[in-house]
Amino acid sequence: MMARARSGVGSAGIAAAMLATLAFLPFTPAPAVSAEGEGAWMSAGVTGGAALPDGDLANYRWDTRPNAAWGVMALAGRGRFAAGARASRWSTTQQVSQSPAMSAAVRNTTIEAVGRARIARVLGMPVAAGVSAGRLALDYRPGAVEVPGAGTVALEPVREWIAGAGLSVQQSLPHGWSAGLSLDREFHSLDTAHRRGEEIVYGRESFGTWNARFELARTFALHGKGTTR
Repeated sequence: MMARARSGVGSAGIAAAMLATLAFLPFTPAPAVSAEGEGAWMSAGVTGGAALPDGDLANYRWDTRPNAAWGVMALAGRGRFAAGARASRWSTTQQVSQSPAMSAAVRNTTIEAVGRARIARVLGMPVAAGVSAGRLALDYRPGAVEVPGAGTVALEPVREWIAGAGLSVQQSLPHGWSAGLSLDREFHSLDTAHRRGEEIVYGRESFGTWNARFELARTFALHGKGTTR
């Protein structure tokens, strides 16, 4: 079972409210321009897709099948480079008792800073390499369970740092919208505990999560002739 809590992380709901506010700011929707456009731009949008937990988490009775994921993201950029913030969430389950069989839901929330740099164009669409870093929050529902013979077992929240890297591709749409696909892998460490015979062994391990996301965003020109994603 994963171990104890650390310092808190802000709610993804706060990030969602901030990004929703951006969509109504009085910027001009960015028109599509040539590949050489260097105007500054910003975007606010939503993401959806799937998260695939590390298979090694199955050793700690996690359900490691793909899970539906959703989030929000805001970026600002100029030329080849962009930076911003992203909040994402997905959920799975972890078995907390074998006899009787009992499971708890595990909610995975990440809030990260994101950076991207355009590295190529494929069929006219920009392909970017990206990096991210931020905080991971794991929260259990329920927060405690009654296990016969063991009493109340607390399922404490976990707070850790997270970092990742990946690729994305974007396609401009009419009226200042854009759509994209991204694939990345994020890494984090967790304190772990497992039974070896009659002994409880504590350790710390690194795990990786694959994320496949569809992105839909509204893009705004800040100044200059427009944007190039």
